Amino acid sequence: MKLFYLVSEGTLMPPEIGYRAINLGNGKGLVCIDWRDELAELNWVKSPGVVPLPHPYLEQSIPLADEHVEYLSQRFAVQKGHNIHDLIREAVKVEPMMRVWAV
Repeated sequence: MKLFYLVSEGTLMPPEIGYRAINLGNGKGLVCIDWRDELAELNWVKSPGVVPLPHPYLEQSIPLADEHVEYLSQRFAVQKGHNIHDLIREAVKVEPMMRVWAV
């Protein structure tokens, strides 16, 4: 399952196949990881500088948090009230493999 995160510059990426990253140019990056191991995801998300974004299926109706919008809006056309799918539509214009259905 592909999940999305805001990460600080210098955050060590997990040894997972299938991650994509976009530098937001503000000390943060948007990262999409295709997790195959739930335990690995749970451990990595506890790392300093890792902020999970809403789950693309389970939390798709939850708006992005103000903190998320603050960083993401500097690179993408997202604003308060937008959800993870609004962000994904913008992100795939830069990195097409961030589509949640892409293998």
